[in-house]
Amino acid sequence: MSVQHPGEVIQAAVEASGLTLRQVGEKVGISHATLSRLINKKAQLTAEAAVKLGGFCNETPLALLSIQNRYDLAQIMGDDAQI
Repeated sequence: MSVQHPGEVIQAAVEASGLTLRQVGEKVGISHATLSRLINKKAQLTAEAAVKLGGFCNETPLALLSIQNRYDLAQIMGDDAQI
């Protein structure tokens, strides 16, 4: 089983909203390019982005950052490690 990247949570929220990445970005104050990098696992979620995206994703910023931290640890230790 693979550890979830916060981009997966963001992608699910974007799809559920029916909005484009550009529209979501304008709504939360993040560029659509940054959203795309997060969704495609090419960027790490920052604390600032977690604050901006938390409400949109129905998650607390801390929960989103926890997902990022678990993902980062899994990348270092392997998916099967006890994190």
